[in-house]
Amino acid sequence: MQKKLLHSLPIFLTASILLWGCASGKSGKIPDVSMLSVLDQDSSLYVAVPVRYHREFVSSLISTNTGLASNTASTIAGRIENLYLGIGCPEDSGRIQIAADGSFPSFAVGMALNKKNGWTKKTYTAESTPEALDAGWPNKFPYYTGSSFPYKVSFPTQKEMVVAKKIGTMLENYASRPDSTLLDYCAFVNLDGNPTRDILFYAGDPSRFAAGLISEMAATWFVSADGKISRLQSGDYSLSARLHFADKNRKKVVVALMSLAGIQVKDADDTAVFVSNIKVSKKQIESLVTVKGF
Repeated sequence: MQKKLLHSLPIFLTASILLWGCASGKSGKIPDVSMLSVLDQDSSLYVAVPVRYHREFVSSLISTNTGLASNTASTIAGRIENLYLGIGCPEDSGRIQIAADGSFPSFAVGMALNKKNGWTKKTYTAESTPEALDAGWPNKFPYYTGSSFPYKVSFPTQKEMVVAKKIGTMLENYASRPDSTLLDYCAFVNLDGNPTRDILFYAGDPSRFAAGLISEMAATWFVSADGKISRLQSGDYSLSARLHFADKNRKKVVVALMSLAGIQVKDADDTAVFVSNIKVSKKQIESLVTVKGF
């Protein structure tokens, strides 16, 4: 099964370079979709990557998780502009959702995503909302399933891609087009109109983040975290974040522990601190945004 999965992944990802979107709405003005808003709203960690500034990292992430040759992975990364990841929730820690905007043209979808290669094309009809349906916004989307690939893949248009094991909620979000600015995490990880070069993140449940980027014992220290990961000229990465505690007393205890661990902090407010210039490796970041088995 493992070999079959790795064999099918290059077919899928190569096809994503070449795929034209098939879904379109009725005539009339249809609001743009923020791919951030397509992710489910109960993930524990959200990560946003402006790929043009981190193509090598994204290429490595693709290659590591799929077994693709590095040059093919680099070509795929070159087609993505903004990459958004939603990583699990406490009750579903093995979930990963991917939403990307970029350019995904294809005249070879019939050759790559066909029955011979183990792919089945299906259509998902979103319930959507009365307002969206009355406005003629699209609610039917093609998606693809692979016989050896546990994730479903959809290209609503030539500019967008979504990937998930359970893709229905993402396509429901796409159909109803929720206002991304109303999402709790939008202010921290929104790349629309934001010219940042940094990887942005928001952790509503920061246990995974804290364990992966600070230490295992830090898994229960914080109640939320937000910040950025910057690539240095040396090729290394640097973490800066705002860390939130449950209350003042918890903050006092944990800040003392962080000081003992050599982590310097600055006060943000009564229940939060800033940390900056914490060196992290590419391997640590990849581990943070990778779900085992993907």
